[in-house]
Amino acid sequence: MDAREFLALLTADLDAEFRERRIAQLERYLRNIERTKAADAEREEAWMAKAREIVVIKERWEALGATWECRHDCGISVTTWKYHGDEILRWWSGTTLDEELTLVRAGDERLSALMKEAA
Repeated sequence: MDAREFLALLTADLDAEFRERRIAQLERYLRNIERTKAADAEREEAWMAKAREIVVIKERWEALGATWECRHDCGISVTTWKYHGDEILRWWSGTTLDEELTLVRAGDERLSALMKEAA
């Protein structure tokens, strides 16, 4: 029996011991569960938005002719993005999503500067 079912039974039973207190506790418990689910969904959506931004920027880089190579040294992956031989991004495995997004945005600025120089 889940908490909602127990709350329904308790609400229907007018003679249950400590009914009011138990109803209040169950309602608080269910509100906490809903708040936690909503916060998790919000966090996941924010995470996915950041990941999508990274993917869009890197796909644009590839369309512009940027290339990348990945090396594995001592258990760590290092990915380097280059545009016509000039490095625009170096990423290490273990970087958080927020750190990667900051690096990618900075790399995007470097790429824009390189393209302006070339023009």
